[in-house]
Formats: sequence, C-alpha cells, structure tokens
Amino acid sequence: MAESNVRPRPTTWATAPNRRIVVGSNTLVHRDLGPENGVPLVLLTHLGATLDEWDPRFVDALARDRRIVAHSTSPGSADPPAVSRAPSLRWRVRRRGSWPPSA
Repeated sequence: MAESNVRPRPTTWATAPNRRIVVGSNTLVHRDLGPENGVPLVLLTHLGATLDEWDPRFVDALARDRRIVAHSTSPGSADPPAVSRAPSLRWRVRRRGSWPPSA
C-alpha cells in the first residue's frame, strides 16, 4: 500500500487556514474548504470586508457538498481578522441583541 503525502482538505470554516496570494503589491486572503471535486462556489464580501463577515454555520453547510473559496476584499489583510481588528458592528449587534451596540 502506497503512503500518501496528501493532506486532508478542511471541511469546516474553523479548521480552514487563511491562505495568501500576492498580486502586484497587494496581498489577498482567502479560505478554501470542502470537497475538491466539482465547480467551486466563490464567496465574495462587500468592499473593505474581511473573512470574519461570513457566518461559519452558513459556510459549513455549503461546504458539505461543494468546494468553497471565500475571498477577503480588503487588500493587505494578511493577518487573520480576529487578531488584526475589533469585532465588527454586525457581530456586536448579534452578540448583544441590542441597538445601538456599545463599544
């Protein structure tokens, strides 16, 4: 039996690492997860958003049956967003369930 050096693909948003692509002077960040077969579903965020904008439960449900490639539209966001910025306004509203959210 031949030994395989192929790593298993991540199947959840939490286990998928942030990957980087350098295009010119910009570093673009993305996550790639789910089965490798078939046509990938590419998830894009609004301008200036990071990968933290995606709900992990939603992405995990999509990744059960298809390959998902999610891109951050913030050039230069090479660090995981949870380390590089405070929680988003949307996250604070969901977490606290009130409006206006406190800082």
